[in-house]
Amino acid sequence: MSTADASIDTLASSLQIKVARLVLQRCLALGTDPTFRLVESDLADELEISRSPVRTVLGILADRGLLAAEPRHGYRPLVPAAELRRALDTLGVSEEDSFTDALLGDRAQGVLADEVSESELTERYGHGRGLIRRVLMRLASDGLVERSSGHGWRFTADLADRKALQESYRFRLLIEAAGLTQPTFDLPERQLQLLRVMQQDLMARAGEVDGPTYFEINRQFHDQLAAASGNRFLYQAVRQQLAVRQLLERTPVLALSPEVVRTQAASHLAILDAIATGDRKRAARLMQVHLAESIAP
Repeated sequence: MSTADASIDTLASSLQIKVARLVLQRCLALGTDPTFRLVESDLADELEISRSPVRTVLGILADRGLLAAEPRHGYRPLVPAAELRRALDTLGVSEEDSFTDALLGDRAQGVLADEVSESELTERYGHGRGLIRRVLMRLASDGLVERSSGHGWRFTADLADRKALQESYRFRLLIEAAGLTQPTFDLPERQLQLLRVMQQDLMARAGEVDGPTYFEINRQFHDQLAAASGNRFLYQAVRQQLAVRQLLERTPVLALSPEVVRTQAASHLAILDAIATGDRKRAARLMQVHLAESIAP
């Protein structure tokens, strides 16, 4: 068993896998910088979680030989980029994430009604009430479902509806471009570099990348630029729209192909290049074009 294969066998929860993915992406993007270190508190702040799960994941990856701990200085990558890439590519999917994908996929395909009960979901998917409720609560925090009468839950959006999809993109077009020109906009150089490397990696692996990986990297791009706006209300609005878009990502509306992956990544890189040169007005115009192209008639 290779180091990368062994590095993921004890990452079971959705949160641990999310932390591990961020850590490995950071290492791929910034590992060649001799000053780069993974700091527990910084990762916890970025993910808006406690330090405990971050500490656990860093420890697991260090035990597997992927990271080296440096007392009082955090962690640094210990293996070549190819090994880190293998570890990232073989990250497992937690039971919660697997159920979330199945639930949203069935909803997007019209298999599930507007309103469902916990007992119905238990019978259909074979999971315990605890897991089902955790997933529903997570979707509720993203604005995708809300409680109805009794043990029922109602889906709040249906982006298989073309009109709703267009409305979502038009709303994002208004606010995301504006976020790039806010006087409070601040995207640290290392964060910009991380986003750029992730998009370059997408372009290089356009024929290999799977849907969940592509859409997650896409989500991170838009999420982090909105966060950089420094406007909490704008950021909350963008995050809600990105969460709702999870339904769209599982419908036939978006056909994922190498050409689509390369085109989207190239568009993202152009926006990042404009930000890097300080031309945020140009970045905003590019963002408007990028989102407008997604509003199909």
